[in-house]
Amino acid sequence: MNFKDKYFLWLRTSSPWFSYMAFTLVFIYGKFYYRYVTKELPPHWEIWFDDTVLSIFFAMVTYFFHRLWVSSKKRPDSELEKNAHKKRIFVFDEKLEKRVNYILFSLIGVLILIGFLSVGNPFSNPLGFRQSIQGGGAAYFFVAFLFFFKFKGMAYFNKVHLKKTSFNDHVIMSIVVAFCFTTGFASLFVFFFVAGLFFLNLRYSVRIVRVSTVSAFLALLIFTPLYTIIREQLMFGIADISQIYKLFVESFLNDPLKIVYNRFDYFDNQVLGSYFSRVHMDPWKIFDALLQPVPRLFYAEKPPNFSTFMTNLTYPELKLIGVSINFGYLSEFVLYLGDFGPVIGGIFFGWILSVTYGYFIKATRDGNAAIIYILAVSTYFYGFIVGYMNEAPIQMFIIALILLRMLGWKTWGREVANT
Repeated sequence: MNFKDKYFLWLRTSSPWFSYMAFTLVFIYGKFYYRYVTKELPPHWEIWFDDTVLSIFFAMVTYFFHRLWVSSKKRPDSELEKNAHKKRIFVFDEKLEKRVNYILFSLIGVLILIGFLSVGNPFSNPLGFRQSIQGGGAAYFFVAFLFFFKFKGMAYFNKVHLKKTSFNDHVIMSIVVAFCFTTGFASLFVFFFVAGLFFLNLRYSVRIVRVSTVSAFLALLIFTPLYTIIREQLMFGIADISQIYKLFVESFLNDPLKIVYNRFDYFDNQVLGSYFSRVHMDPWKIFDALLQPVPRLFYAEKPPNFSTFMTNLTYPELKLIGVSINFGYLSEFVLYLGDFGPVIGGIFFGWILSVTYGYFIKATRDGNAAIIYILAVSTYFYGFIVGYMNEAPIQMFIIALILLRMLGWKTWGREVANT
């Protein structure tokens, strides 16, 4: 692998490096710059800034030293294996695809039934349905649905790329996506879309992913506030199109840049987290992570996860409506370790980044490895960026590994000659 090929991988859309840079530059430092220019920086931002610089420094040092150590362990005769996959294509197992379809529809039926039992008609109250699923004991059904939905996305986009889709494939995809859009989980389509395109980007180096990602992001900037307004109007029993249009236009005219950061408020959250985590420092809460995989059905007194704990401290009014916001991994390590948090957290994150990048390299050579990367490894990595050591991605990682093994460990498809 020459210098160009090796370092171009860093910029591959499915690379953990690309995700990390895009997330921090756009959602955190982008908003930091916006708030700095408008002179609306929140209190205590200097604490967050110092924490961030320390964390990034130790993360980068750990990453590069770990990658050097990994490189020194590689066999010198493995160079020929790296480009062998370019002469092959990956084909998903047909029986497995049918099984996934049955499981998806079964999970949709279970979730809709839970919705009717909890809030009545889930299609007329999508926000209530979403909250009942995420916080009402059905979270594990939802995580399983998300897993198979992403699996379906990879299989579907792989067929589209190879021009082997059938009418049934389009119908099944449309039904599942329609369920997401009509029940308060419209953002799940992003997981389907991203999982499919990431698979193409990993396995076939399809560069259209970048253009598609940017286009989808711009579309989401328009769709997100519009969908949020519609969902809130339905929750209050209102479906007035003129009122929805008026609120939508007003939101753009008042502050267009606010739309960009409508659901990406990580800068403000991380600033709050750096401050409040020091005020309420509790090293013992790190052990709560061991309890998070346990369903609350079996342990009603289970401690809240990190973001719920912080939300109750910073925005107690949100607790009344069952909503929590996300705080960064940096805040979490500060809560556990105080001033040592940015250093230890940075080292740990650098190691996670390096390990994830190693799995990413394997995934560029083999379709089955790409499935593991997208459904298990990268899911945990993305969650860790947002701020979950003591939260859902640990549970999602464990569930993903269990489900992958149930589907047949590393036998989800095969490499065949590209004829």
